[in-house]
Amino acid sequence: MDHIARVRRFNRYYTTKLGVLKENYQEAPFTLTEARVLYELAQRTGTRKQDRRSNRYAPLEGEDRRQNQRRAGAEVRGLTAKELAELLELDAGYLSRILKRFEARGLITREASEQDKRQSKLHLSMQGREAFRNLDKASRDQVADQLEPLSSDDQEQLVTAMAAIETLLEYGPKGPIVLRPHAPGDMGWIVESQARMYSANYKWGKGVEGVAARIVADFLENFKPGREACWVAERDGKRLGTVLLVERSEQVAQLRLLAVLPAARGFGLGSLLVKQCEKFARQAGYEKIYLWTQSELTSALKIYQANGYRKVEESVHTSFGQPVAGESWVLDL
Repeated sequence: MDHIARVRRFNRYYTTKLGVLKENYQEAPFTLTEARVLYELAQRTGTRKQDRRSNRYAPLEGEDRRQNQRRAGAEVRGLTAKELAELLELDAGYLSRILKRFEARGLITREASEQDKRQSKLHLSMQGREAFRNLDKASRDQVADQLEPLSSDDQEQLVTAMAAIETLLEYGPKGPIVLRPHAPGDMGWIVESQARMYSANYKWGKGVEGVAARIVADFLENFKPGREACWVAERDGKRLGTVLLVERSEQVAQLRLLAVLPAARGFGLGSLLVKQCEKFARQAGYEKIYLWTQSELTSALKIYQANGYRKVEESVHTSFGQPVAGESWVLDL
């Protein structure tokens, strides 16, 4: 089967699996396009409520306001119909008909744009926000039901494959992956990446961020050129992964903070970083490489095992705020 046929087959399977061909997506009174318009308005604009004293509209307190502040600065801004059409690549006339239906049902409000009086800023009304919440919950429940039968490894493989699809289709052909030494700003990114990945996937909380922060701070303050190194893997100027190798003793090096972004997995990058550590350690005269990891990180464990590491110890700890099985592995050089 050629590539075009395989992509088309996957598209047919996936649209059926998600139920997007049904007249009412997620069993809600919306088509798929209408649901997507609701989603974008919910993510990029604020819910508005009238302040009777000033007769103006103000953003609601709570989660929606915080989310919009992150996206658009301190002020909650709306989207114009033109911006929404460009964002979703929709025909302006088709979108206009959707917005008229939304307005008739009381799902959106309009206010004049301060930048261009000919344009109106769109916001979800209270009814629109409630409609979005119901739709969003139905979507989350559907995906949860699809993931529930899968093991943790299978779920990780699935989301990694999805990230690879998104990355390849979004950015097109890629340049080569390069490994470079750390530069200003990299250490902050390493801590952020560790915290985001492990908190999202394993619910380890702020403990993992604190551990990562202490490791990079110690690395920067006590860096030993020729004996220690950090490599950042990047492609087209975008960071994809990283690893540190530090001195544990005169004979033993320690591999620390191996990480590969989800969108970059499946291409052997983790193994490339591990091999780079081994190459450097041999040149530096170390006799062993030690590493400490967690039993839940099955993908990383497979990389270590494939590169000759052996497990020497296992013990439970609470460094990340909950009981976790830590494992010590060693590579003899």
